[in-house]
Amino acid sequence: MRRPRRPLAVLLAIGTAFALTPTASAQEALTPKFSLACMGFCPGGGPPTSERQFLDSAEYPAGGTIRINLTVMNECGVLEATSAGFTAPAKLTQKQGTGGYQLTGVTRAAATPGRYFAEIRCTWALIVTQFTVKVAPPVRAPKPKPPIVKPAGSPDTGGGGTA
Repeated sequence: MRRPRRPLAVLLAIGTAFALTPTASAQEALTPKFSLACMGFCPGGGPPTSERQFLDSAEYPAGGTIRINLTVMNECGVLEATSAGFTAPAKLTQKQGTGGYQLTGVTRAAATPGRYFAEIRCTWALIVTQFTVKVAPPVRAPKPKPPIVKPAGSPDTGGGGTA
């Protein structure tokens, strides 16, 4: 005789119901953080997300220079920082040092003002930060200097000569 498999099916159904039940709206939103517990099998199928500031500033003028500097413990693999707020993806250089691997790069801020996310997608984590592109201040042309007018004629100049 076979044993009924009904208890296993019931447990699977209850476990699935709890796993798929959305959290209450009164709870604050969770921000995924890097965790070794995921070991590459995190929800969403990708690597864990880590929020770290790796840009040299939080605000940039449109077209301004953005410098990237990040130290990580493991080799990153993909050496590129991307964002819709960049004019082009930043190519990163990676150097091994005593504190880990140093990633550095330079790019320019986009012309469109707004709030953007920048990301470095390593094989072991997705590293994300926020920044803002502000409207560039208008460039004011300096006022032209008035021309220097020299008086013509000798008596009117007051040059100190005798007549």
